[in-house]
Amino acid sequence: TSPSHIYINITDSVQIHTASLITISSYACIDTSFMDITVFPAPQAIFSIDSVASCSPFNATITNASVNATIYDWDFGDGGSSNISDTIINHYFENVTNSSFTFKIQLNVENAYGCSSSYNHSVTLYPNLTAMFIHDPAGCSPFEVDFTNLSVGAESYYWTFGDGATS
Repeated sequence: TSPSHIYINITDSVQIHTASLITISSYACIDTSFMDITVFPAPQAIFSIDSVASCSPFNATITNASVNATIYDWDFGDGGSSNISDTIINHYFENVTNSSFTFKIQLNVENAYGCSSSYNHSVTLYPNLTAMFIHDPAGCSPFEVDFTNLSVGAESYYWTFGDGATS
């Protein structure tokens, strides 16, 4: 028979294993063959992000915890990419739609032996919110001001009028 076997190397150095095959004939004759198996260390792509959901725009802090890698290929899911290997990476995300949007961040790493690993994580950005209003700029006391709310994307409003009053 011809079996298969999976060798795992979670260290940061090359491992060599010696495999052997012992054959025995029906006449009780024996022969043995030896062969070295070289197992390169596997890189591991892994990272975390400071928030998995945020309001747009969002300057994400990504912590790269990858090990045994020499080549880094980042795809931020927004058209941006990088080959930076730093531990802390900042990336600016912006959602220009009117609804939540999820960006898939993917990191592909490779080591000097050509071994590779991939990891992905998503970040959801809520739509841009714009607070904006217009009003009459000046008048004599008692001055009643009509404020016109021109805000975009909000569901609730909290007004402060600068004199301690709120609405």
